[in-house]
Amino acid sequence: GTAVIWDATDGRQLIGPLRHDGPVNVIQFSPDDTLILTGSEDGALRVWETRTGTERLRFQNGTNAVTWAEFDPPGRLVIAATRDERDTVWRVATGERAFPPIQHSARVSSARFSPQGDRFLTASDTDGLVRVFDALTGRVIDSFIFNGWILSARFSPDGPRIVVANYNRWASVWTPGPSPQFVTVWHDDVVNDAAFSPDGLLFATVSRDRRALVWNSRTGDLVFALPAHLTWVEQLAFGPDGLTLLTREQGNRVVLWDLLTGEPLVEPIQTQMPLSAAQLSPDGRRVI
Repeated sequence: GTAVIWDATDGRQLIGPLRHDGPVNVIQFSPDDTLILTGSEDGALRVWETRTGTERLRFQNGTNAVTWAEFDPPGRLVIAATRDERDTVWRVATGERAFPPIQHSARVSSARFSPQGDRFLTASDTDGLVRVFDALTGRVIDSFIFNGWILSARFSPDGPRIVVANYNRWASVWTPGPSPQFVTVWHDDVVNDAAFSPDGLLFATVSRDRRALVWNSRTGDLVFALPAHLTWVEQLAFGPDGLTLLTREQGNRVVLWDLLTGEPLVEPIQTQMPLSAAQLSPDGRRVI
């Protein structure tokens, strides 16, 4: 299993391969762009220097495959989800757990920090459960059970709202609270991923129907649709300016879209082996 960094402007390989002993399931840049986090089927989380590709730190989850991982905004904590239905929050400085692992009753599909770093969420697929935790104590502060498998969940840039992608062909913006509110949109097939734009005014969804759609996050009105992909679209990410959208297709193709024109910015990045994850750097200039 390997991870590689490409130049987002011309598709050139810059660094890598960064190697694991099993397939790499997740890759993330640190918020300050100095480190890269990778998680693998081999049970390891590894932290690498962005400029050199040198390994700096390793967290070991036994033999349980890492299915998701992410830095908190200050870069002091890492949250990791593993195939044994657990989440673990690690301290980057010491490599120790911040508090005991959090157990779920289904596979964890998302584990993400809020932009402010004071909370994190977890979403488990088959039970439809999304929970919000205090990042300091690990205690649950809100939760909701959705109808259908949750394949992805993310906070809004301002923090209060959460967008979820659902196996039952829909995505929804959830505003937690005593009277929770929802803005729901639909695709023609399974929605694999959803994310807010950097200003929170829009959100995008990608689906097995080969479409990437952009919506008004307050009303759910369709703003525009990108041209159909060649196959399922499994993952997306907005660029930092909100004008670029990365989409990863099932297989080995990543496309960077110009949202002003609806056309690819550069030739799609294609690899020899199937891809399991893709991400833009914080400055939007590199793809891993």
